[in-house]
Amino acid sequence: MSPEARYARGGRAVHAAFRLAAALLALPAVAAAQHELPAGKWRAVEGGTEVCMEVLPSQQLRLSLRGPGDRNPVVVDGKYRITATKMGDFHLDFEVATIRQKTLGNCRKYWFDKELDATRQLGIELRRGARLRLTLHFECAAGREQVQLCIHIAEEGRPKVACRALQSERGTVCKEPPAIDGSLINRPPDRPRP
Repeated sequence: MSPEARYARGGRAVHAAFRLAAALLALPAVAAAQHELPAGKWRAVEGGTEVCMEVLPSQQLRLSLRGPGDRNPVVVDGKYRITATKMGDFHLDFEVATIRQKTLGNCRKYWFDKELDATRQLGIELRRGARLRLTLHFECAAGREQVQLCIHIAEEGRPKVACRALQSERGTVCKEPPAIDGSLINRPPDRPRP
């Protein structure tokens, strides 16, 4: 085999090795992207209680909760880990890192964030350092992006769940997908009434 042929053959092997290395280096980024929630802000006001959820980068989640008796919302920050996912449903382990609420300083001169050890919101006791199980169901409802947020916790040995349907803050219009059973796929157009 001539030196030129050996060089060409070796060059192809090196080129293939570089392509393989580039593909392998790209895999963790793809895998990490699959374990992130869709970014955005969602909000709901129901019965005098306001709930906001914000998905932040690096698997961080922020919940803002304001009950009827709260002047300012209680902000719960923490890190989440996706434990299961199926289509628009996500199951998360959420670790509460901080709980804080804005409050007035002495003589009402200034505002500051007061760190809280615990708070009772949505009928559930939330504590710093606690691990909560959350379920999120993303969907399109009435032409708007929506997520159903459920917080699962065991209080006094009994399971307790608090759920809220939150609307997207983006205001983007979405199109509802066809029914899974196929009943809305290729259906005949509606006929005008006589």
